[in-house]
Amino acid sequence: MTEEVKQEAAEAATAPGLNIGDLGFMLKMIDVVTERGGFRGSELVNVGTIRNKLEAFLAANAQPAEEDAESGDDDAK
Repeated sequence: MTEEVKQEAAEAATAPGLNIGDLGFMLKMIDVVTERGGFRGSELVNVGTIRNKLEAFLAANAQPAEEDAESGDDDAK
């Protein structure tokens, strides 16, 4: 049983992951591809929906980091 736990832990440690920076890059890629005409008109609703969800997620998760940086500046004064 302990060997299974060790194996699962090793797999979890090497599993690929995403971070906020990756998601921000994806948002920029969607914008660039859209500007270059990379999507068909019939695809734009779906692409726009995903883009808006991604943008909202990034905005919601970026606020705590910005607040921490601002509070750190106040402490230094």
